[in-house]
Amino acid sequence: MGITASGDVGIERFRNTSNLIATINAAHSAMAF
Repeated sequence: MGITASGDVGIERFRNTSNLIATINAAHSAMAF
């Protein structure tokens, strides 16, 4: 696919950040209720 090693790291960081944001949003939603 032509993805470089640095590109793979960037994708993993993006996924980790997305998961973290989703977890925080879920926590805020739970606290709201």
